[in-house]
Parts: sequence; C-alpha cells; structure tokens
Amino acid sequence: MTIMTTKDVSTKVLKRLASLSDLRVKDQMFGGGVICDRKDVILLLGEEEQTESVVAICSEHQGLAKLAKSYFTFLWNESEPYS
Repeated sequence: MTIMTTKDVSTKVLKRLASLSDLRVKDQMFGGGVICDRKDVILLLGEEEQTESVVAICSEHQGLAKLAKSYFTFLWNESEPYS
C-alpha cells in the first residue's frame, strides 16, 4: 500500500501511516482518492480552503483508474519520502 499526504498532517498520524505503508508527503495537494484493482477508483475533489465543499466520484472505469494512477505516479515522484 502506498499513501501520500500533505506535510501539515500531525506527526502522530504521519508516524502511524508510515508504520502501515510506504508514505510520502507533499507541501500541498488538490483533492485525493483511492485506487484499487486497476479499475476501481474514488476521487475526492475540493479546495483545501473549502473543506466543507467536497465532491466524490466513484467509478469502475478502467480508463479513469488508469488516468488516476498516472497522476498519482506523477505526484509520487514529485513528493518526499517520509522519515
């Protein structure tokens, strides 16, 4: 399992996530989501300043999952390993 989050998450949470997965951090991100089985994806879209305004998209479309995985890989390569 791989997890990416922002650096402003509490140290306690970051340490716990790091004990469960390969964890990386970024200064900021737009939205979030979950990708599993190369076809199932849940995308969370919303601006950081407007946490009460979030849209979720759930799909079993392989094309959308492939696009989400490519974007995640791009962000992953731009992020820093948590240590």
